[in-house]
Amino acid sequence: MINQNNSIPDISGDDYLKVLVCSANVGNAEPTPTSFSAWVPYDGEINGPLTNTPYPVGQDEINLSVGPYAANNRNDNCQEGIVQSLATTNEKQKFDIIVLGMQEAAFVNKQKKDKELLDTSIDSSSNNVGGDDTTSSNNNNNNNNIASSPPKSKGFKNPLKKGAKKAAKAGMVMRGISANQTYKRDTASMRNITGALSVDVLGYDNNKLNNLIKTTLPSYEMVTSSLRGEMRLFVLAHSTLAEDISEVYVGAENTGIGSIMANKGGIIVTFVLRDMTRFSFMTCHLEAHEGMTHYTNRNKNLAEILGGAKTDPVYNMQDATITSHHMFLCGDLNYRIKFSEYEAKKKSSRVKKMMGVSFKGPAGLKMSINKGSQGMMKRSVSMESEQDEEEVVEGDSPTKMGGGDEEAIAGEGGEKKDEPANGSHFDQAKALVESKDWKALNGGDELAVALKQKECLVGFSTLPCHWPPTFKVARGEGYQYNEKRTPSYTDRILWKSAEGMTNNVIPFLYEPCPDFITSDHKP
Repeated sequence: MINQNNSIPDISGDDYLKVLVCSANVGNAEPTPTSFSAWVPYDGEINGPLTNTPYPVGQDEINLSVGPYAANNRNDNCQEGIVQSLATTNEKQKFDIIVLGMQEAAFVNKQKKDKELLDTSIDSSSNNVGGDDTTSSNNNNNNNNIASSPPKSKGFKNPLKKGAKKAAKAGMVMRGISANQTYKRDTASMRNITGALSVDVLGYDNNKLNNLIKTTLPSYEMVTSSLRGEMRLFVLAHSTLAEDISEVYVGAENTGIGSIMANKGGIIVTFVLRDMTRFSFMTCHLEAHEGMTHYTNRNKNLAEILGGAKTDPVYNMQDATITSHHMFLCGDLNYRIKFSEYEAKKKSSRVKKMMGVSFKGPAGLKMSINKGSQGMMKRSVSMESEQDEEEVVEGDSPTKMGGGDEEAIAGEGGEKKDEPANGSHFDQAKALVESKDWKALNGGDELAVALKQKECLVGFSTLPCHWPPTFKVARGEGYQYNEKRTPSYTDRILWKSAEGMTNNVIPFLYEPCPDFITSDHKP
């Protein structure tokens, strides 16, 4: 909620702009209508979600927030008064602006895909038996035997299905290179969401998501919708506010492999409200996996997106964080929980293993200096894998990297692998989740550390996550964590306001969505 007057006016008036920012890693799976409605409140209603939340935003959350908001906040009574008035008012309150940021939001028609796989299997089986007259005559009375797939033994994996899945995913990621879909409102007249989203541009997943939005938010009109590979950003305005929005601009930047692939990157939308206040909204998906190299690359991803996704052509020399009165950032930022005791043990183990080794890195690698380093380090470009969490570092000497207490050390050849995020580290995180020790979990949050040390998103604020980590979970209800990953707060929302406007933003709802069952993240 954004207050223009630094007071406590009537929440139903124009003094407050009520903004809802929703972020979800969809997990490349079609969300069910039930999951979507659990994530996005029907028709933008405020009262229900606010009164039913198990994680209310109170003064503790405000005091423990990270960034300028924590230092400058003077809205203690205002925040509490707003929450109380919103929760108790008889008049149904609705959000004015709703922003939906999605990552890994590309999927295919599962029923159609399964049918195509079955047809491929049938053709393959038919070709195998066609050259044997004896086999063919023996099976004439039972065509089903010919058409069926081979009997599956324990652990059998259909290579056709695996290949089709990879091909489909590759095609989705390529959309970020060859086909970006962006809808922006007509400056002369705001078109209704039905007209804006009715055209099938790139496929099944577009139509499904558009229909879910249209059904869930009937009183809202589309300001802009943008697709970049597997990333999507939708900005909607309530019909009573739509005509007050102008100067809508969209920018995007890829940070995937070679800074070309759109499996990682971000989208930024900027607009002006009532000819005086400039807003920007950004969704992004940063580099995955645990380890100092990936942490450093996430910080770099953010700088690349903000530097490359320029929105307003009038201010093309400055990024949206500078040209906006208020900017909101959401997405799968992939920052992990890292416990210092565990990292110290890893560091000690690596030092012992590397004693007596001559440190010399191969030539021709990208040079970079990290905050807190005593010397220059050379780092190879890291390649992401869904199976292994690998970190590769080369250096002329052992180097302590800024932003943490982990030393990056490598010998001839430069290869170093992180230990799997399981065992004692996973158990430690899980024990804290079970005891609901949110303070301890947030103490190991990489994003909070990065903000405090000004290693990324300088000037941005965020609330602490006083709930279970949102990654990595089994697809289904509740929180069933994958033991190969440290439970972490990867899915986040932050904001930044211009100088003198920090206190104008009043957060009153911040929570995960455990009933979103089709992803390995909780939005």
